[in-house]
Amino acid sequence: MKKRISVILAAILLVTAAVGTTVAFLVDKTPSVENAFYPTVVTCQVLENFDAGANVKQNVSVQNTGDVFAYIRTAVVVTWVSKTSGSTYGGAPLAGTDYTVTMGPDGWVRGTDGFYYCTAPVAAGDKTPTLLETVAPVEGRAPEGYVLSVQIVASAIQAEPAQAVLAAWSGVTVHDDGSLSPN
Repeated sequence: MKKRISVILAAILLVTAAVGTTVAFLVDKTPSVENAFYPTVVTCQVLENFDAGANVKQNVSVQNTGDVFAYIRTAVVVTWVSKTSGSTYGGAPLAGTDYTVTMGPDGWVRGTDGFYYCTAPVAAGDKTPTLLETVAPVEGRAPEGYVLSVQIVASAIQAEPAQAVLAAWSGVTVHDDGSLSPN
């Protein structure tokens, strides 16, 4: 019995010494590795030309100001705004009656949620195709003391992985070729 205990203790001592020596060797001989993590930046900016005298907005697009490919969507909010107080008029202007709008030739699709989706991911630093060529008020249609206000609200989300887009923007599909379409 004493022999067995001595053998077991010797084995434990041998294993402990081997593990200790291995750990000491690895700590002493393995160089440290820096694991740098750089988060991405996903931002965008609306680009437009505005003729204040005629109250006409032209050549509206969105630039990807982030550092990765991104999908971009916009909301176009059209209201009447008071010239003096900045307050919003109760009734919304009607396209084709109170203002004219010329959409860009392609690259955007309107979803059932009211957003316009750029159908292709936009590279960092690049801009989308033209969303709106022109938006102009119809003369004599504005309520007294109000002017047409056209606000473009844009948002961007990184294009990879596609699951992130699908989780954040419900009602869209990312196709195998990378194109995006609202459902």
